Amino acid sequence: MEAKQNALTWIAGDHAISAAEVRIITHLRFLSSLGKEKDIFQSSDNDEKKGKEREEKLEKLSQTLTALFELASKESTLNMLGSWGAVDILFDFTSKADVAFFGQPTSVLQNLSTLETFREEMASDEHIQQLLTLLKKAKDDEVRDNICSVLVNLALDEETGEKIGKSHGIKELLSILSVSNSKEVQKSACTALWNLSSVDSNKDQFDSLAIEQLLTILKQASEKKNNEELQADLCGLFQNLALKGLEIFLLTF
Repeated sequence: MEAKQNALTWIAGDHAISAAEVRIITHLRFLSSLGKEKDIFQSSDNDEKKGKEREEKLEKLSQTLTALFELASKESTLNMLGSWGAVDILFDFTSKADVAFFGQPTSVLQNLSTLETFREEMASDEHIQQLLTLLKKAKDDEVRDNICSVLVNLALDEETGEKIGKSHGIKELLSILSVSNSKEVQKSACTALWNLSSVDSNKDQFDSLAIEQLLTILKQASEKKNNEELQADLCGLFQNLALKGLEIFLLTF
C-alpha cells in the first residue's frame, strides 16, 4: 500500500505517462486524502464555514467517484486504474465512508475483480473481511449485487474460496438472500454460493436450514419461470453438496 501511495506522488523525470493516467492519479490522490478527514461525512451545521467546505469536498467526491466509475467501465483504462493502486485506496475509502457512497466504489471493485491480477490483491484476509462488512452494511440492492459479484469472482480460486468460507462469507450471503428480493442480487449471491460450495472445507457450512432456504428460492424461481440462470446455479450448488454426501437434503425438494 505504501509503495503505491508513494507512486501516486511520482509524476516526473524521464517517465512519460498518458493523459488518462494523469486523471487516474489525480482522482485516486484525492480519494486517498479523504481517509485523513474523518469528519467529511459528518454534518457541520453549527459551523457555516466548515459546512461550506464540507459541501465543496462532497461535490468533488461525487465527481471523483463518477470519473473512476467511467474509467473502470472501459477496458483500455481498467487495468491502468488497478495498476495505480485503486484496490487498496477503494477499500480504505469504503471502510470510512458513509453507506450512501458505496455504489460507485463497489462497482469499480467489481470491474477490477474480473482481472486475475487484481483478484489476487483483493484476496487478502483483510480485504475479504472488508467486503463482507460492506455487504452487511449495504442498504440497497445495487451495492449488494456489486459485492456479491466481487465474491463470485474471488471464489473462482479455491484457496480464496476457503478464506471466504472461514470468514463466514457463506453465512453473510445466505443472510442477504433472506432480506433481498432482487432478481440480480439473488442471482449473484447464489452464483457466489455455488462457487464456494465447490470447496470441500466449505460444504459443512450448508446445514439443513441453509439447504431449506435455498430449496425454497429454487422452488419459487421454478414456479415463476423468470430466472433460469438462478435455477441453474442452484442446481449446480446442490450437485456439489450431493457429491459430499448430502443427498438426504435433496430428497425434501
